[in-house]
Amino acid sequence: MLAKKKKTKKRQSGITVAKKQYTDKRKVKLGEMRALKSKRIREHNTKTKKMPKAERDAARRDFKKKVNTQYKEVTKRFPPARGLKDVSTVRDLIAKLERVRMAS
Repeated sequence: MLAKKKKTKKRQSGITVAKKQYTDKRKVKLGEMRALKSKRIREHNTKTKKMPKAERDAARRDFKKKVNTQYKEVTKRFPPARGLKDVSTVRDLIAKLERVRMAS
């Protein structure tokens, strides 16, 4: 009659919790930004429908390049949590992420 010992999970450290929060918020925010990016491209495509083919293709290519660079600029500011070592950096990134606004 051995008493079964219940295994307790080790409590997560502050950095682990912060990283998880940051990762979750980052995923949501980047998803919103991707959605906005594709919405802008769709809207631009409908605007350029009436243009002649060569002109339309060039305009769409340029617009897509512009929107992609904007997206890349913002994503560059928010690296994945993997390499981050201290809680203050992660908390700072979370705060920045919450402040980011995308013009619709």
